[in-house]
Amino acid sequence: MNQTKKCNLCFQHFSSQTELKNHSAACSIMSLDKRERKRAIAKDEEEADDITRNISFANLVDLVRELATRNDKLEKKVASLEKWVNTKKKRVNIEEWLTKHVIPIQSWSPWATSHFRFTDDQLDDFVSNNVSAVRLVEAILIEGLDSDLTTMPIQGFSHKVNELHIYTKNQDKELVWRRLDTTDFKKLLIFIQRMICNKVTTWMNDTRVEQKQMNQIMQHFAEIPSDQTHAAFGRFMSMMYQRVKQEFKSVVEFEI
Repeated sequence: MNQTKKCNLCFQHFSSQTELKNHSAACSIMSLDKRERKRAIAKDEEEADDITRNISFANLVDLVRELATRNDKLEKKVASLEKWVNTKKKRVNIEEWLTKHVIPIQSWSPWATSHFRFTDDQLDDFVSNNVSAVRLVEAILIEGLDSDLTTMPIQGFSHKVNELHIYTKNQDKELVWRRLDTTDFKKLLIFIQRMICNKVTTWMNDTRVEQKQMNQIMQHFAEIPSDQTHAAFGRFMSMMYQRVKQEFKSVVEFEI
């Protein structure tokens, strides 16, 4: 049966002479009190006492070697842990997690039609101050998303850039969370476009605007994006993501 080796300073046991030797280099210094340690690193050896002189250059070399080995092992462990955590995070199914933990009061479609509104103030800006249709849609989207994140049927997370998820019915008519795709967003923009068109048309009929102003307003309608080929399409989706984005760690990490 192998006998363990014992450190004479801290009485800790080791299975081999090599482990004891590596430990002793550090222990010989760590066992000193604060004042003695100060003396141990003093440049002037004449000021060091007998305890300091016992710490040889060989001891210091062994200590540095041992600390370097420990540091290398720790760095590898940290890198391995970070890789494991990142892998676990990627494996988290956002839709499954949301379906299990976040149940909004309304699903996406009825919520969107009731929250994205074209107000009278926005109408005044559009017809009187020559506000562009793109800026108008931005304003409608921003105001519609000005709600409590925990109750909205649309969510986004920091680790999935520009990815949005909506609470809606699947093919089996069950309410679930799924990723908002370009078709969903096109439907939203078409709804906003029609809402603006109806309100502006009513306003033009009531006020009997001149043909020149009517032509300008109709030109604005052409600027409202309704598909992903429009330059503002991606910009709108990115803006919505920024409005609803939450830190992934703060909401999901406890599941890992």
